[in-house]
Amino acid sequence: MADEIDPRIEPETRRIASEMGMPVLTDAEWDIFFGRRIGALSRQTSNKMIAAYAAAQSIARREK
Repeated sequence: MADEIDPRIEPETRRIASEMGMPVLTDAEWDIFFGRRIGALSRQTSNKMIAAYAAAQSIARREK
């Protein structure tokens, strides 16, 4: 998945995820999601990150 992730929208992705509430995501989990570290994410964490990333992508497309 790291090949498909645009790191330029990471700050917006993190902001959206923090507004979504629990679970609180750690820097290590974000490193895994953005391909900077190898590891596994729980299904709940992964789903939240994917939803936040999709929202951030949508915002970025509208702002172009």
